[in-house]
Amino acid sequence: MNRDILENSVILVGPPACGKSTISRRLQKELDLEEVSIDRIRNAWRHEHKKKYNELDKYKLVIGALSNLKRPSVISFGGGDGMFRNKTLQAMFNIAISKFPHVIELGYSEDKNETIEELYKRACNDTGRFGPAKRIDDEEKRKEFIEDNKKRIKDDLTNIVMNNHFSDFCTTTIYTKGLTPDEVCEEVLKSLSKNDKKSK
Repeated sequence: MNRDILENSVILVGPPACGKSTISRRLQKELDLEEVSIDRIRNAWRHEHKKKYNELDKYKLVIGALSNLKRPSVISFGGGDGMFRNKTLQAMFNIAISKFPHVIELGYSEDKNETIEELYKRACNDTGRFGPAKRIDDEEKRKEFIEDNKKRIKDDLTNIVMNNHFSDFCTTTIYTKGLTPDEVCEEVLKSLSKNDKKSK
């Protein structure tokens, strides 16, 4: 991968429903970057292979997406895409992503319990935010799925927020509580400017 892509790409990570897709779209327009969604790539993979992918599949998919960037991009990770139970895969992933100087974690609040409650509320109210529900086209069926899987949603969010490894490879964490999407985007741009100055 050439230096221009590494130095001018932005990776957004964080738990589900924290606003990564919204901020990704704004950054894509603001910085004239390619927009890459790991969620969309994963869903296309599942559609092609007709199966649930395992951790090795996830590692290959994520690393493949990063390796195949053709120009500077904003890459939005799904909530669990940077987390691996396998310690070797986690270590390998951390090394690969550490080559990128702009890895931004979006969170809601420093208070993890408050974060879980807010993101749970968002996931239940906006049925397109929770991973498995995104793959259901019919709005009413998505609502039924969310209603039937509220405990799973809460458990998944709790696991991601309480056990995340984002701080191991992120260059910046931005908490979005009380901020509009435009204000969050502005904070990200400030962070990019600071990181650029540090690297010079």
